[in-house]
Formats: sequence, structure tokens, C-alpha cells
Amino acid sequence: MAFNIGVTPSPSPSPSPSPSPSPSPSPSPSPTPTPTPTPTPTPTPTPTPTPTPTPGVTPSPTPKVEVPVTPQAATFWPTIFVILGGIFFLTLGLVF
Repeated sequence: MAFNIGVTPSPSPSPSPSPSPSPSPSPSPSPTPTPTPTPTPTPTPTPTPTPTPTPGVTPSPTPKVEVPVTPQAATFWPTIFVILGGIFFLTLGLVF
């Protein structure tokens, strides 16, 4: 496949006459009224029935759940310090 690499003269653009605006204005479209959305009624939440305590039985209190500290958060900074300390001592060992 051969390509023509020669320079081809580009035709100079001739000035085209600019179209004059028409004297009659275009009629603007009449604004259509936007329909207002009807609000949907929100459902009322049904109250949960409270259990009636049986006589002679004391209800047990709800147990408190302790949130444990995640190991990722507990070992982040110590890991950083160990790595930086190792780099520090390796640098001291290489220098001296």
C-alpha cells in the first residue's frame, strides 16, 4: 500500500456571505404547566406491643454488648514503630 506524501495545496476558503436574520421573530412556544405531584400519604408505624410481664417473674435486663477493639486498629501504630525502628537500627549497622 503506497501513501502519497506530496504536499497538496489546500483551497483557500472563500468568504461566505453571513445569513441575515429574518425580520419575523419565531413564535415562542407556550409554556406548558408542570403538573404538581400529589403527596403520597406516609404509612403510620404500628406500635409494637409491649410484652405483659407474668406475675412472679422478673424480666432479665438486656445484656450490654461490649464492642471489642479491632486488631487492625490496635496493631497499626506499634507495627509502624517496629518497622521504623528496624530501619533505624539497620541504618546504624550499615553506617558504623
